[in-house]
Amino acid sequence: MKQRIPMTHMDAMMKTPFGRLFNLFLDNGVRDETITGQNKDLLYDIISRYSHEEDAFRIGQGENANYVKFKPEHVSLAFGLPLDGKRVSDVFRRFKYDPESSSFLKFLDLAKNSVIKKEEMVAKLNFLLTLNDQHDHFCRMVAVFLAATLFFANSNTNIGLSFVSNIESLQTMNSISWTHVIYDKLMEKIKEHTNKPLSVNAACVIPLLVWICEISGILEPRKGYIVGTPRIGRWNFTKLSRKWKNDFLENITKDKIKEDFQDLTEAEKQLLEKVAIQEEVQPKDYDQLLKDHEELITQMQQMKENYEGQILELQRKINELEKESMPNKREDEVSVNNFDDGISDGDNIVENIDEAEAEIENLKHVHEKDEAGAEIEIQMQVENKDAAEVGNQRGQVKTFKSKLALKRKETQQKNVEVENEKKQYCLRAKAPRKVEDAKVIKSKTLKLGRKKKAENNDEIIEVEKIVTVSKSVDAGASCQLRNITDSRHYNYFEEKEKATVLQFFSLCHTFSNAYMDDTLTIQGRLLEDLMFDKFTSSEVIDFYSKWLKKHSSEGAKSLYVSSVAWTHLKADQKKCVQRTLHDVLEKELADDIKYVFIPMNTSKSRHQAEGYHWTLLVLNYQDKKFEHYDSMKPRKGLLNLSYEEAVVMRNEVVDWINSHRAETKKSKISWLKGVKTPTCPQQGTTSDCGIYVCKIMESLSREEKLHTGKDFQSDVEELRPTLTYLILADKEHSWNINKLAKDLD
Repeated sequence: MKQRIPMTHMDAMMKTPFGRLFNLFLDNGVRDETITGQNKDLLYDIISRYSHEEDAFRIGQGENANYVKFKPEHVSLAFGLPLDGKRVSDVFRRFKYDPESSSFLKFLDLAKNSVIKKEEMVAKLNFLLTLNDQHDHFCRMVAVFLAATLFFANSNTNIGLSFVSNIESLQTMNSISWTHVIYDKLMEKIKEHTNKPLSVNAACVIPLLVWICEISGILEPRKGYIVGTPRIGRWNFTKLSRKWKNDFLENITKDKIKEDFQDLTEAEKQLLEKVAIQEEVQPKDYDQLLKDHEELITQMQQMKENYEGQILELQRKINELEKESMPNKREDEVSVNNFDDGISDGDNIVENIDEAEAEIENLKHVHEKDEAGAEIEIQMQVENKDAAEVGNQRGQVKTFKSKLALKRKETQQKNVEVENEKKQYCLRAKAPRKVEDAKVIKSKTLKLGRKKKAENNDEIIEVEKIVTVSKSVDAGASCQLRNITDSRHYNYFEEKEKATVLQFFSLCHTFSNAYMDDTLTIQGRLLEDLMFDKFTSSEVIDFYSKWLKKHSSEGAKSLYVSSVAWTHLKADQKKCVQRTLHDVLEKELADDIKYVFIPMNTSKSRHQAEGYHWTLLVLNYQDKKFEHYDSMKPRKGLLNLSYEEAVVMRNEVVDWINSHRAETKKSKISWLKGVKTPTCPQQGTTSDCGIYVCKIMESLSREEKLHTGKDFQSDVEELRPTLTYLILADKEHSWNINKLAKDLD
């Protein structure tokens, strides 16, 4: 590859933190045996030697035992990465990441993937080598490749799309301390799994092998190793494994153990320069954010009161000034008759009043720009020239003319706003949509309007007359919803349903509220995800739980737990667990309940790059057993973290029920042990796990048998448009065109 890399690409790579390691790869300095699994037994032995008390690894035994610390500096020298940079707690985002926002992923046609596989990385790298002007994207893809195969590797050598958020900007990528990211992740896993190191990622612990070679002196360096290059290329780990089989870690003496790497070159010393590491600000928990929000609301209310007080004070001063210029009512009447004669003499007073009004408008403007407000000092000067002669005229001129000017200004401003709103709607209605779509929308809307008028004589509302409600959202901005007719699920709708869905997707944006009640809000972006096969949100699952509960006249009586209860339990947010789980069980769990449904957004594996996955934990309260439904079970022999998390949730529910029954002096329940895993329909490679959860809840609550054939997958696909219409069809809580027209009025 080295012969084919353009100089622009090489120069760009050498400016990144990975330049030295990349160059070593090109020179074949990182051998295949370095990143294979043949060193696992040695690695497990090293990890088992970690002592939590000493925060170090035990080398040797008995009187020769010595505890040696593994440091970030050792990772830096092993991979040739700078030590300085910004500390990042996790390079794989826990919140939902939108791949469509990445120019890098869109350019390489990867935005629609769930992960980036190693084969794709290699193919895209070869493609980028042919484009001399795409050296920045080449650097990003090299970073992705190194992360997937070396820094944060997993058994499938793929990586989640959320990692791209750290490399989308090269400036951000270069500012991160990758040394500390790798070190922190490695030590976190070692501390968690000292007694069961099989779950520790083998590739991620390669710096440990380099460290053992450096501090023990058990091996001779490779022939041909260039001093000063990353030390991962200095050692033959196959030979190290052979030495380990002779128990050299137990038999080595203290005098042969070194605390740090030796013989540093000037280039390596530069890597280890002590630079202040910028600690990442950790996000506040939910309760703290809520408290901060309440404090902010209180501050805003106080600012508003202060602002209104300043306005009232200014208005009072103006009123006093007017009274001083108005002797009595009778003289005012004379002044009105002589209005034209005295208008020129009253100009000075009018100008002063206008200045005062302008100061008020300025105060409002400043308040809107700066929430802290501004102290405005208003000086009003009224000339007293010839006051005795034109005093009567001045007062009346001042009052009449200022009111006239204010009224004219308000009228003009209102007309301008109406015209702007009409133009905004025209731009939005015509530009993004096809002509045939606009015709369909208008036709469906008029048809529904006529039908509604025939039923209850309500006014027909035409789409063409509706203007944009939200002034803060630009009609051409990226928050516009996608064309719903492009969804492959669109043809599932019936004609009446199509009209409702078309109205919403045509007139609203991603942050419009499609549904809102006291406990749940579903925005347009979540419906867009639902219709375009994206990951199903917790709000959609909770909505369907509510709907099933409301329409459960037949079938098994069921209890539905919030889909975020497990998320709160995993984060140890006790107040939220109390609200979303314990309070629900206390209020609704009764002897006639058959099923308790607990949707869980669980981890696919311990590697966060693989993302999250919806599963369903079901308590059969009649049979006193728990069952876990997983539509994407891992292959046999692999770790099933979703099941492990389901067991944790099962224990939480059992502990609470037993404790509650003891408090109420009820008999203890004899629970069946563990969590059963019944046969569950499998989703294949789709992103339908959340929809599968909804469909399984529906089938069990109706006491229908779960079938695992193609019919179930067909039902799942049909559930996406069904849910979309149900969310938009609620008369009380859903968005509709009549509410939009009412808001405009």
